[in-house]
Amino acid sequence: MINSRINYRNEIDGLRSLSVIFVILYHLYPDIFNGGFLGVDIFFVISGYVITQSLYNSNSQNFFEFIKNFYTRRILRIYPLLIVVSLSTLVITLIFFSYTDFNFLFYSFVTSIIGLSNLYYIKTGKDYFLDEIDNPFLHTWSLGVEEQFYLLYPILLFILLKNFSSSNIKLFITFILLIILSKFLSIIISDNQILTFYFPFARFWELLIGCLLFFIFKDYKSRISSFKYQNFLIFISLLIVSSLLFFAKQVNLAFVMILTIFSSSSLILLSSASFINKILNNFYMVYIGKISFGLYLWHYPILYFVKGRIENHILLSIFVIIISFIISIFTYEYFENPIRYNKKLKLKLRKALSYSYILVVFFVLFIFSYPFSKIYLLKVEKSIRLLAENISLNHYQKSKKTNSHYSAYNFLGRPAKLCQQSDKKMSYFETNCFKVNKSKKNETLFFLVGDSIATSFLPMFDKLSNEGDVYLSSMSGAFYLPKLSYSETDIFPKNYIDTQNHIKNNLENFYKISKNYKNNFFIIANMYRYYIHQTNIFDNEKKIKIQKKNYHLQIENNLDELISKIPKNSKIIIIPQTLVLNQTREECFRNRKRYKNNCDINDKEYHLNYSKNLFQSLKNLKSKHSNLFVYDIIDIICPNSKCNYFRKNLDSYYFDKGHITVETSLYLSSHFNNFLENKVLNKR
Repeated sequence: MINSRINYRNEIDGLRSLSVIFVILYHLYPDIFNGGFLGVDIFFVISGYVITQSLYNSNSQNFFEFIKNFYTRRILRIYPLLIVVSLSTLVITLIFFSYTDFNFLFYSFVTSIIGLSNLYYIKTGKDYFLDEIDNPFLHTWSLGVEEQFYLLYPILLFILLKNFSSSNIKLFITFILLIILSKFLSIIISDNQILTFYFPFARFWELLIGCLLFFIFKDYKSRISSFKYQNFLIFISLLIVSSLLFFAKQVNLAFVMILTIFSSSSLILLSSASFINKILNNFYMVYIGKISFGLYLWHYPILYFVKGRIENHILLSIFVIIISFIISIFTYEYFENPIRYNKKLKLKLRKALSYSYILVVFFVLFIFSYPFSKIYLLKVEKSIRLLAENISLNHYQKSKKTNSHYSAYNFLGRPAKLCQQSDKKMSYFETNCFKVNKSKKNETLFFLVGDSIATSFLPMFDKLSNEGDVYLSSMSGAFYLPKLSYSETDIFPKNYIDTQNHIKNNLENFYKISKNYKNNFFIIANMYRYYIHQTNIFDNEKKIKIQKKNYHLQIENNLDELISKIPKNSKIIIIPQTLVLNQTREECFRNRKRYKNNCDINDKEYHLNYSKNLFQSLKNLKSKHSNLFVYDIIDIICPNSKCNYFRKNLDSYYFDKGHITVETSLYLSSHFNNFLENKVLNKR
């Protein structure tokens, strides 16, 4: 298939430079340049145009030559730099930086290399629009969409050009139908923002528009050049794009994308003969366009590495931009181009692609043998994880071995988080979350309920299991009070029934189990402080929002009602969430200044003042109920006016902003035992 060649257009690279600048601005200042992410949509249109031009200019005589030449160019263009950026990012992260989830980091890396990261983010529910930059591979989702498009499009185009001339109306109709089909799919799934954003077939319409633009420009170039209103359309397109850069959040996302595609299409078609041609053909604009692939790949991990380490955001932005440009220019001149235009390498790769059917066979075998190959992948992941733990120079990573999350604590041979359920019957908790000492009959029962705070204190009680049997029944996000519920919005919560049933069922189970014990402790551990200060509280019976000024009185009354339902001969212990930190452990360790400053933890007086109304309510209830006690760890963390973030060395009291670590919980067992003997049982 031999076609008349269509010449390279400098202004297309000029447009690329605008696209990559948009994306970088968005990542640096998402609140100001909130529409900068649309630079990727412009990239998609440009890619469709350029790829079609590349395929059309191919001198291949048959299908296999056509495909082989295309993939040779694509592999040499994309993969050398992608592998270098991804591999160096992974190695630098594992050695020098902190990460909370190795599994997610590892598979983000793997899927970015094989062009499937967008599908992985659909599976994991990773939201692109979250403010926190916690994954240095997130931006590779767009490469995944393009690479998946490249698997199908060359075959489609070869068939179309074999059956229709490039000017045939049927070819145009085929493209239009495919564009409509892809756009229609994106509308159908629009309720799921993550799926709409990452799903390739819901994105292909943008690339297909670029493909169609190539044929329109090729056949109607002279008419386009003489179009009377081209400067006006260019001006309108620039106005739309520049407006969306700042105000995209105020407009419906689907409409924003359509406006962006319309504007970028106008710029591609009309820029060669309009007033903007000189701007886009400027040497610097064109050169930025040429290095745009490197800029796109490098800037995001660089931002990931320095964010939180440079306090001044302007200085951080300048640093990211300068370093990104330096590295991108270097890799473009001395790595990308030498590989991309290496004739010997091209010949070897083309020869290797002649046996590509072998790769297809291996891929099919891999898919069908996935249950077995998955085991191998898990072994590889485990090996890399162990290697990463040994080579890491990061304080946070080193400290993870002795600062564990409560959910992974082993309780009765199972993760403790399995006892943090809202949809299980009480028989489930009796079977799976009730530790009875089989070597001797205990006279004491620790019956632990509440939200995730209760689960985080489980290791403390488990260490005392020789002194008493331990029962845990917690529920994530449970505002543990009868007849009250909370919501982070003004809308009455739908799941309030789950919490109320949880409370009711736990009380019934406590009545039944406690009959077998002499000393019964009903322990409520709850984030009352959080619910009071950061949520809206509702009356379940009246289904109305309670006024903030009445929060403490209402909570006191309802807590009084809950206490009154517990047998008088039982001891009730409330563990309030007195301390809430400003940042997680990872956030602290990511900033050397904060880390050296005790992670900016507030002093004791701040926490006491913040919760003084809650303390007063608990004091009032203690005077009313002689069997009520409050166990507060603030005196341990804050032995004087100052509070300590670290228990010793790199071991912190808290895992995140509100939950203590497993090691802290175990450490507290002796302190709690003293509290029982001195304050509750009055043995001394």
